[in-house]
Amino acid sequence: MRIKHDFVTNSSSASYILDYKRLIDAIKKMLDIFFENWKEGPRGTPHPHERIVKKWLKNNPNFDGNIIIPWTCNYETFIYNGDWIDVARGRSIRVDTCRNENWEDDGLMIKRYLGEDDYYNENRESDLFLDLTDFKMKTRHKFRQERREQFEKELEAIKK
Repeated sequence: MRIKHDFVTNSSSASYILDYKRLIDAIKKMLDIFFENWKEGPRGTPHPHERIVKKWLKNNPNFDGNIIIPWTCNYETFIYNGDWIDVARGRSIRVDTCRNENWEDDGLMIKRYLGEDDYYNENRESDLFLDLTDFKMKTRHKFRQERREQFEKELEAIKK
């Protein structure tokens, strides 16, 4: 069995820059799209984390850090406070996610798509993200390590 341990560039992954001035507005839009698509899916019910995440967003209207949406299709979505991306163009918001969500069709304002770059690999153990599962800050590497450990525990429980 193959287990995905990191972002795969030859898969359904996508990286792009969003056309939003405030990071929190981009986060809210992506979460609105995700939660709406979840309800329209085969479950037909709200996502189990929707209420707590929306409450957190309401209580943190000026949040300006990186964030992980851990439940998006196929694998998690990383949203970056993108001051690093292009000083000449001003502040940008970068997203690494899966193409299997219909982000653009559902109204997400995408400025431009990115090709492969070195930023992702160079900073996977240093950039901190807020994980919406437990609202703790962690690196992409730590987040994936925790997911892998959880998966392994669940596999062991099934085997017993």
